[in-house]
Amino acid sequence: MQQPDCTIIIPVPTDSDSCITFRLHTRCLSAKSVFLRGLLSGVSPTDLIRDLAASRLRPSVPLRVPKNRLPRLLPSPPSHPVVFLPVPDPLSIQILFHWMYFGNTDRIENALDHGLIQWEGLARNVEYLCLPTDIKVFLGRWYRTWVLLPRPPDEDDQSDLDSEGEDNADYPHSGPSTDDELQSDDDCDRGRTRDVKPLVQLCGQLRLCTT
Repeated sequence: MQQPDCTIIIPVPTDSDSCITFRLHTRCLSAKSVFLRGLLSGVSPTDLIRDLAASRLRPSVPLRVPKNRLPRLLPSPPSHPVVFLPVPDPLSIQILFHWMYFGNTDRIENALDHGLIQWEGLARNVEYLCLPTDIKVFLGRWYRTWVLLPRPPDEDDQSDLDSEGEDNADYPHSGPSTDDELQSDDDCDRGRTRDVKPLVQLCGQLRLCTT
C-alpha cells in the first residue's frame, strides 16, 4: 500500500484537550465516507453539517455547532491534507477506520461483544461520517441480537420472537440530533452493560499517534 497521504486529527474531550492523530489514505476514506469525501474535496464544513442535519430524522432541529467543533481542513499542502475531525465518539473511531480499510466487521463485533466500545457511540460515528448501508446493516443486526432481545427465549415467549422475524430489520437510529452529537459529552447507557476497557490492539495498517 502507498504511503499515507492525509492526517486526521481527532480531539478527545478531556481536561487536557488531548487529541489522537491518524495518518491514513484519502482513497480509502473517500471511498467509504461521503462526509470525508466532501470535506477533502473542499466543500464548506458548514454546508456538510447542514446536509447531515437535514438527512436526520429531526431535520427541523436548528443547527448550533460551535466554530471550534466544526470539522475542517487545517493549513496543509494539497498533497497531504490535514483534517480536524471532532467525531461524536473518539473511542470507537480507530476500529471504524479499520473497517473503512478492510470492510470486515469481525474486529468491530469482537470489540462490541467485550465492551471495548459502545454501540451507540459507534452508530453515531457511522451517521456522522455518512458511511454506507452495509455497516448499518451489521449494527442493526447486532443491536437486535444483544439489545432488543437480551434474554434467552423460553417456551412462553418463543412464539412472539418467531413472529418478529424481519420486522426489526431497519437500522435503529442512534438518537440525538447532529448538534446534540457534536456538543453533548454526557454519558448514556449504550448496548450491553459492561465495563468499558481500553483498546489494546492497533491495526498494523493504521499508524496511531497520541499528542
